Amino acid sequence: AHQQNLLQLFSLDTFKLIYPIYLTEFILNDVRSFRCNPRNMVQIEYMPVGCNSSASINFCFATSYRWSSISQDIVLAERVKHSLRRVPDGILFLKLSFWFSSRFDQATEFRYELSIDDEVFSMPRYLNRAGNVWRIYTKYYPVQSSTFSNINFKWEGKDQSFWAGFYGAKLANVSITLVARCPEVNEVALVEEVTW
Repeated sequence: AHQQNLLQLFSLDTFKLIYPIYLTEFILNDVRSFRCNPRNMVQIEYMPVGCNSSASINFCFATSYRWSSISQDIVLAERVKHSLRRVPDGILFLKLSFWFSSRFDQATEFRYELSIDDEVFSMPRYLNRAGNVWRIYTKYYPVQSSTFSNINFKWEGKDQSFWAGFYGAKLANVSITLVARCPEVNEVALVEEVTW
């Protein structure tokens, strides 16, 4: 009953005041915080090659002709875990968001895994046609606040024609944020085109 009351009565602003951990950004979105494997199959582009560029993209990862991965491990600090223990289960979600694109001359594909503690969520291959358009992928995942302690994000991409060079899927602006249950939180992934 306590959990239902929280879900029904608290506005997001009230939730932020009660639980200051709300909207904590977990991913470290700088080049040095990600592991690339194999390293020679991923290129870092500060100006995306073969697709639209924008000040909204500080850098992107470009993949090659075979599956290569970009990943990051996040271990929650003790103070964060302590704050989360006060939140009833069923209220918190991780919001995963990232930008993806293909070059104008090459169709690509990608997939990812998001591990929250011992639970692994995966997305099978996403086929992306050739084109220089950036899209934003967003999905919410439930968090058991009483046991939540670590996250692993692993994204893999490649091109569809085995071209030498970095013609594969591009990844930018990765974000993993802790949010409270609200109307936009649902189980369905959302893919939106970026408008400049």
